[in-house]
Amino acid sequence: MKRFTTPGAIVALLSALISLAAGIFFQVTNGTFGQGKVQSYYNPVLFGLLIAAIVVVVLLLIFKLPGLASFAATLIPGIGIALFFLGGNGARAAYWHFADLGFEEKSFGMCPKFLTFLMLMVVAFIVGEISVYLRKNPKLKG
Repeated sequence: MKRFTTPGAIVALLSALISLAAGIFFQVTNGTFGQGKVQSYYNPVLFGLLIAAIVVVVLLLIFKLPGLASFAATLIPGIGIALFFLGGNGARAAYWHFADLGFEEKSFGMCPKFLTFLMLMVVAFIVGEISVYLRKNPKLKG
C-alpha cells in the first residue's frame, strides 16, 4: 500500500484522474466546440487514451513501477494534446477552432467548452510532469 502513498504516486494518480475528467468531458460534449460550420473534433483514439490513463497508471503502481506510472501520467495527456490539435475529425483538427475565430466567430469569442477541455488536458500533462520529479520510494526509517 505504501507505493500508492508516495508523493510521486499521488500526483501521478491525480494527473490520471484529471485526464479521466477530460475524457468524460470530451464524451459529454461529443467533441463539438465553437460556432463554425464544422464543429466536431471528436476523436475516438483521443477519448480512449484519456480514459485509459487511469487504468494504465493504477496498473503500473500495482506492479510496483512508480517511475513508469509517472511517465505514463505525462505521456498520455501529452499524446492527447497532440492528437487533439493534429488529429481531430478527419481533416479537421482543433487548430481550426483558432482559425475560425479570425473569420466566423468574432462576435462569439472563444468557446468555453473548448477552453475547459484544453485546460483539463494541459493541467493533466503539467501535473504528470510534476510527478516525474517527485519522490517515488517511501522514506526509509533507519
